[in-house]
Amino acid sequence: MTTVTLDTRQLRRIMRKLDQLDKPILKRRAMEKAVRHYRSVIAEYPPQTGANVPPGLNGYSWYVRGDGTHTITGRVYRTSEDLGPSWRVEVAADGETGRVYNNTTYGEWVQDKRKQTEFHRVRGWKNTDDTLNEETRTIEGFFWSEYNAALETR
Repeated sequence: MTTVTLDTRQLRRIMRKLDQLDKPILKRRAMEKAVRHYRSVIAEYPPQTGANVPPGLNGYSWYVRGDGTHTITGRVYRTSEDLGPSWRVEVAADGETGRVYNNTTYGEWVQDKRKQTEFHRVRGWKNTDDTLNEETRTIEGFFWSEYNAALETR
């Protein structure tokens, strides 16, 4: 399983401010937005390459997303588990943590930072850690937006 945990300990400053407002729903709403945003980014497929169109890079087989491996002899190996749409989210009731995960059997070889194969990296597949680092400011922005909106309604 490929899993990314969004933990508010990395957002200490804004979390202290939200705690002062004593409205736990603000954290939960912000975390829900954060995990949905992260899921939309990590689930994006890179552009197709020669590995996805006949006759493939090896002249014999190619991979059709959402289906599996096809060969020039007409054989089809239906191995796809729909990686992109398989990303799921969970948010703790207190909004302190959120989890974005994927249960496909091969997801970690495609998108997990520590296990991603070179084949997938060079074809533009995003990995979980780099994507989280790239999206941290946007994620933090969801928490600041909730805080600022709460101040405006006081």
